[in-house]
Amino acid sequence: MGDISEHFSEFEFTCPDCGKVFLDPRLINLLERVRGLYGQPIKITSGFRCPEHNAAVGGLPNSAHLIGEAADVMCVFSRDRFDLLRTFLTLGAMRIGIGKTYLHIDVSQVLPQSVVWLYGEA
Repeated sequence: MGDISEHFSEFEFTCPDCGKVFLDPRLINLLERVRGLYGQPIKITSGFRCPEHNAAVGGLPNSAHLIGEAADVMCVFSRDRFDLLRTFLTLGAMRIGIGKTYLHIDVSQVLPQSVVWLYGEA
């Protein structure tokens, strides 16, 4: 049981550098809907990032992580990646980044929409 929704807790989204967290309710709503349809636990590997942490991990200056509109979801195996990607798209996700061990999902409405991109290691 989570403390911000049925399956997610605030600590999963907390910046490891500054200890702060900002979360857009639309992000949590999407993640909960995906968790329900996917039917398996979803591990968040990165949530809110302060500017310093974002820079340290190579995030873009306009990253949706900076304002609590993004999360990276662990998916190590190709089948999990496929199933999660299909579920996010089915539920209307409009911005998805694909990394070797994660999917970046964000709910920004100001960044380009209907996009899927690859990270260098993908």
